[in-house]
Amino acid sequence: MGNNNSTQTETSRNSRFCDEFVEIVQLILDGEASEEHKNRFYNYFMKCGHCISYYNLESSTVEFLKKKIEQEKTPVPDGLAKEILSKIQYMA
Repeated sequence: MGNNNSTQTETSRNSRFCDEFVEIVQLILDGEASEEHKNRFYNYFMKCGHCISYYNLESSTVEFLKKKIEQEKTPVPDGLAKEILSKIQYMA
């Protein structure tokens, strides 16, 4: 019975940490992670198969979306930036 209780505690603790890991992964993929977040990411990432799978999925999704957005880009018409800047300066 003691083993069952410790297993439940271990699962609860891992689940809670993995939830936090999800947040850290988002910060890392967005380029907004602090050094503390990065350290926690790399220290735990190497130990949890679920987190590795989640990171790989998220990272692949981000890369796919970046490529898709790049393919869909429409060139900006010549002079648009100057026109916007002149209107902003006029309003200021």
